[in-house]
Amino acid sequence: MIIANGNIQFKRKVGGGIDPSSGYPLKPTETWSDPILAQITTNTFNALAIANGEHITSQSYVIYVEAQELSGEQIRVSYDNGKHIGDFSIREIAPLRAVNQIRITV
Repeated sequence: MIIANGNIQFKRKVGGGIDPSSGYPLKPTETWSDPILAQITTNTFNALAIANGEHITSQSYVIYVEAQELSGEQIRVSYDNGKHIGDFSIREIAPLRAVNQIRITV
């Protein structure tokens, strides 16, 4: 059982391919899946990080969801109060069979 404090949505790409009349590539349409309840915990947060000589905020999260079929490479993470945390690439998806959950690291 997770203690939900937010939700995630997976980015889906639909369409795309090659235009048969012109031969040029068609841009796929990007949509977001329905929200999935999640328990969001901060893994690392560094407000003093530097990349290429610029100050940045480096952050990563560990997210727990009930076991289900998940697909996608990017997710949108939000708290249940509506605060949008960010859009992240998925680093790892690990099934936790003993507790029937999935751990997602972003």
